Amino acid sequence: MGKNKKEKPELTLENLNRAIRTYQREEVLYLIQHGILKDIPEDEKTATYQQLVSLQNMEILQSVARQENFLDPEIFCNQSDSSQSKVFVNQCLTKFRKQFLLQDDDVCNTLFTLACACGCISMLHILMEQKKVKERYPELAQYSLDVLKTVKEIPAGTMSGTDLVQLYFLAAISADCEKKLDYLSASGFDLYVKNASGKTVIDRLEERIKENKYSKNRRGSLMQIEDKKMLTKLTKAFYEKTHPPIKEAPSKKMIGCGVAIACVAILAIAICVASSSSKKSDNQNETTTENSSASLTGSTEADSTSTETSASDSSESSSSSTETDYSTDSSLTVKDGDKVNIDYVGYIDGKAFDGGDTQGQGTDLTIGSGSYIDDFEDQLIGAHPGDKVEVKVTFPENYGNDELNGKEATFKVTVNGIYE
Repeated sequence: MGKNKKEKPELTLENLNRAIRTYQREEVLYLIQHGILKDIPEDEKTATYQQLVSLQNMEILQSVARQENFLDPEIFCNQSDSSQSKVFVNQCLTKFRKQFLLQDDDVCNTLFTLACACGCISMLHILMEQKKVKERYPELAQYSLDVLKTVKEIPAGTMSGTDLVQLYFLAAISADCEKKLDYLSASGFDLYVKNASGKTVIDRLEERIKENKYSKNRRGSLMQIEDKKMLTKLTKAFYEKTHPPIKEAPSKKMIGCGVAIACVAILAIAICVASSSSKKSDNQNETTTENSSASLTGSTEADSTSTETSASDSSESSSSSTETDYSTDSSLTVKDGDKVNIDYVGYIDGKAFDGGDTQGQGTDLTIGSGSYIDDFEDQLIGAHPGDKVEVKVTFPENYGNDELNGKEATFKVTVNGIYE
């Protein structure tokens, strides 16, 4: 006799909480799909949903999203600080970006904090496009360099002088401070703009060093050393900017030396030209004799050289046409916002379908752009160049192709490389 099927849990909140605590993801999914969410008291909903997020199961959250008009981004807060949790929250913000109520300032503030913390570049771009939380733009400098780089997406004139000084100040006292300030400077930002009080980032750093009570331990000492180092760097750069070196007029002695050197150079060139002309005449005589001999045999070295050169040019041309500018370094990891090159073959019911194959030609894709259907792009996050990833998606009902509308498909994707 076959084994009895596992009994389905009764639809109670007690069973839901037990399944969450014991990481019984299948039971949790069953309970949600059968309507348990409507029984959760309103004042307990956020805490319960946060526990659901901690299970890090996209299928569970998709089921939740189908039953909610809008998602409260608070449910993604209070997660662990591990890199795995950050990647999952990043994927969620990207996937459910259309289910956040961006008209609500509190929602936008929470999304900004989450996007900065987990490095969700696509969500930051959305908030900037909607001109949300503009007063918090300086905080971008407190996070990773990739997050800070989104300042280039902010329209010119959006940030005031006070905002810019705060941005530079936070960059100067954060991790990777030198890289951040070098990036801002190379990107055309004026690091010496003044705020409403007439102070520059240099003034702010000087105040911090004077007034900050650094802890009397190694960490405090290192922090003070780093602050002074940044102050020295900025002060030196500011001095060089405002005091460009003065070019001295050349002296008569230097002019005389220059004329003498020029005369010697002209004489040397004249000698070389005369010598070359003599050799060329001798070579022409030799070449005439050699060509006469070659014509008798019906072959010349020139023909051979011409053929080799043509083949070489052809080879170089072919090599150039297949060159790529993406990196195949397998230590790199696909992140949200990355531009990647991929190949794929799509299958429905185990059979490849027409139009679902790159035929090994490779195609570029920006992760988080929403160019591909469903969560195709999200499933590539975390992959490395050379990886083969199996992506499962569902075509929209109104996709426009009767053979694909509403169908579930599997794509076998090869990540060729990541553009840097």
